[in-house]
Amino acid sequence: VGSGEVLGEFASVQDAANMLGASVSNMYNALRKKRLIKKRMFAYKEITTPTGSLLSLKESHEHEPKQRVIVQNKDVNPTGTPTGLVNTLLTSKYPVSTKHHQQSNGSVLLLDIFVAGRVYPLDSMDQVRGTRRTGGQALYFPQVHYSFSGDLSTRLRKAAQNSFGQIMPSDEGGSNYTDGVILAGFPYLRPSRNRCSLYACHDALKVLLQLLKQEYENGKTMRDVDLTVRIYTESDYAWRLLQNSTRLMQWGSFDSLDDFQYEVEGPKYMANPDLLWALSRTFCKLINHVALVDTNGKPASLGKTLHITYHHISDKYLDDLGMNENMRNLPSLARRAANWYYNRAKPKQ
Repeated sequence: VGSGEVLGEFASVQDAANMLGASVSNMYNALRKKRLIKKRMFAYKEITTPTGSLLSLKESHEHEPKQRVIVQNKDVNPTGTPTGLVNTLLTSKYPVSTKHHQQSNGSVLLLDIFVAGRVYPLDSMDQVRGTRRTGGQALYFPQVHYSFSGDLSTRLRKAAQNSFGQIMPSDEGGSNYTDGVILAGFPYLRPSRNRCSLYACHDALKVLLQLLKQEYENGKTMRDVDLTVRIYTESDYAWRLLQNSTRLMQWGSFDSLDDFQYEVEGPKYMANPDLLWALSRTFCKLINHVALVDTNGKPASLGKTLHITYHHISDKYLDDLGMNENMRNLPSLARRAANWYYNRAKPKQ
C-alpha cells in the first residue's frame, strides 16, 4: 500500500464499502489482494487490543467490532502538507470542485453548501390559520458526500452539534453526516417558509465557522489558504436579500438589532430584521476574520482570504454538475425536519 497519505479511517469493512458505493465482497477482495478499487487503495490498520497486543485485522474476522480500514491517497498533493479540511476539499470527487481547482490552478479551495427551509403544516394561511406551525432546515455539503475520507463527516457531526440545539437524529430518518446532510428544527417564533429559508442561510455560516474553528483548535493553520464558500438557496426571497455581499457587510457593521438600519425592496418587516441582522453580523465577522479569537484575545487566522457569496440554486455554474438526489430533495428534507419538530414539540395529552 506504499507510503501514500492516509485520507480516512473507517470502523469496519462495511462502512468503507458504503462510503465508496462498492459491495462488501469487492472491498474484501481489494483488501486481500492489495488492489485499487475505484482508484483508491484501502488497507487494514493494526490496532491495539484491550490485552495490549497488536492484531492484524486481515487475519481474524471474529474481531469485527475492532476493525479499522484506512484509505490512502497515492496522488501527490499540490499544496504540500494541507490541513484536514483542506485535504478533504482537495481530494473530494465533487465535480464542480474539481473543475474549480483546474480553473484556479489549485490556488483557491472551494466549499459549496446547499440549504432549504420549510414549515409544517404547509405555508398557507387558508389551511393553517389558528393552528400551530413549526419550521425545519436542511443543509447539504456535497464535498462530504463525494469524499473518500470519513474524517470530514465526523467533523461535520461535531460542527452541527455545536451549531444547533434541535438536530433531527439519523435513526429517525434525519441527519446523515456521511452523505453531508444536516436536518434541524427552526428554533424561533413565527415560522414561515421565508423565515426558515433565511435562517437556513445563517445556519450554513454557523457550521462553516465551527469547521474552521476545529482546524484552529487542532493546531492546523489556514493562514496560507484562500477559501471560497458558495451558499446555494432555492428561496427567491432569501437570495434577493443576500446576493449583495457589500450590502451584507454594511448590515453586519451594526453592533445591535436596535441600531440596525437597512433598505430593502418592499415592506421592511418582510425582511425579518431579527434574522437578517444576526446573519449579516456573522457574515461580517467571518469576512473580517474576527469571528474567532485566540487565548490572547486576538483574531485567529481562518485563512489567507475567505470569500463567501450567496447564490440561487438555479445558478448556471451548476449545469455541468447536474442535480443529485440530495440537491433535488432538499426542500422535502427540510419539510421532514419541520414535521419531526412539530411532533417532537406536540403537547402531551
